[in-house]
Amino acid sequence: GIPAAIDSYAIAVSPTGELAVAVPRLENGTVVGTTLVRVPLGGGAPRPVVEDVMAADWSRDGKSLAVSREVKGRVRLEFPMGKVLFETTGSIAYPRLSPQGDRIAFIDRPLFERTHGRVMLIDLAGRAQVLSAGWRDLQGLAWRPDGREIWFAATTRSEGRALHAVTPGGKTRLVAKMPGSPWLDDIARDGRVLIDQWSVRSQIAALAPGETRERDLSW
Repeated sequence: GIPAAIDSYAIAVSPTGELAVAVPRLENGTVVGTTLVRVPLGGGAPRPVVEDVMAADWSRDGKSLAVSREVKGRVRLEFPMGKVLFETTGSIAYPRLSPQGDRIAFIDRPLFERTHGRVMLIDLAGRAQVLSAGWRDLQGLAWRPDGREIWFAATTRSEGRALHAVTPGGKTRLVAKMPGSPWLDDIARDGRVLIDQWSVRSQIAALAPGETRERDLSW
């Protein structure tokens, strides 16, 4: 079995109550990647689906998944799985199917381990367009239930993130600023928004000559 110190984690929950879960994949006791499995929410045997998935989203009928996954050093956006719509040497985060199921919004990050990026939209034929670019610390993305906007949390400067929205036509607006640094998780069908709130603090400490305890010199 998988050692207790190695965690599995849920990626997405389907409208029909099925979980997409990333499970560590081991070789000789070392984690070499992940395997995406489908698990009934009420319990049951997990069913392996595909390897090395970074993010996923369920179709509205709960029968198929849009996934971003790494293959031979490149990251692909696939929907349905096996059909490549977009590919990059960077990373693809938060693929989100539209309420109508005909387009996928996602975050394209040119540098693999950086949070800078742009919001993109692609149709099921693979025609992609940039909706909003120039963002840093871009975290979280979700469609508004009516499909008229895509919300995301980001900033353009060295400050906390704010909630922004962009239309499929590329018009961007500020939704809300708030204390801390929000991380957008999802938008429910009734319009309620699920947000993680992050607060970051910095501290300055110094150990003066001849002393044994540090002093707090924070402003």
